[in-house]
Amino acid sequence: MVQIKIDQAGKPPGSAGVAREDLALGTDVSATAVGGPYSAYLWSIIDKPVDVVAGVRSASVLTASTANTTLVTPIDKDGTWLLELLVDSGYGLGATPSDQARITFYAGAVLNADPTDLPRRELAFREQLQHNVPDAIFPTGNIRGWAQEWSRWWSLIKKIALGRSHAWGRVTLTGMGASIAVSTSAYNTTVARVAQGIVDVTFITNAPNADYAATANARGLTGGSCVVGLETANTFRVWRADPGGALVDADFCFNVKARA
Repeated sequence: MVQIKIDQAGKPPGSAGVAREDLALGTDVSATAVGGPYSAYLWSIIDKPVDVVAGVRSASVLTASTANTTLVTPIDKDGTWLLELLVDSGYGLGATPSDQARITFYAGAVLNADPTDLPRRELAFREQLQHNVPDAIFPTGNIRGWAQEWSRWWSLIKKIALGRSHAWGRVTLTGMGASIAVSTSAYNTTVARVAQGIVDVTFITNAPNADYAATANARGLTGGSCVVGLETANTFRVWRADPGGALVDADFCFNVKARA
């Protein structure tokens, strides 16, 4: 059964069949076939990093696509490479599953190894189980490959979603009523003046429940304070006061954060 070993000058030696994510930019990466002997070799780069901001793909090529060892050069962009190797053990190139191997390696900025935090790398296109780097969850090798990395991205997306504002706005309050001057919302909002210094903020799309955090702050040079209360799944109330504590028709801002 053929395996691939990944190495880079200045880094510890690699191990057959073990992917890497400790490699640096600017230094060629060598990939070596382990096993055999084999009568023929065929290397290919299945995927390589893309700078999505610049819209440019890595310029990496293989220096010896039909040799036992090949170099990937240049290592020019942060990201993950996916390599494939086909060998001929007597039945033709890649004729059996034992004559085929894939592996990934990451090169670039140092990645966070905390499995509950940021993903360690970008995913390689069409990757399955090639990225078997040991980690805290799978200390003997990542048997889930692409799926394990995607779970990290999903965890990060959930963290971002949980921390975002579900509704916020800047309310202009006058004796004639209340209006939102600037706003955004996952729930959408309207405001209505109930009485002097009292405003109800209503969600057009209800929150899942009343278990959210709504805050309000006085706006303008006159200062003052705000109190929030009477939260339900679709509305909450704001009491706007001047510096002396008397209810007053004056501008304020609000912010709502929820779990979903």
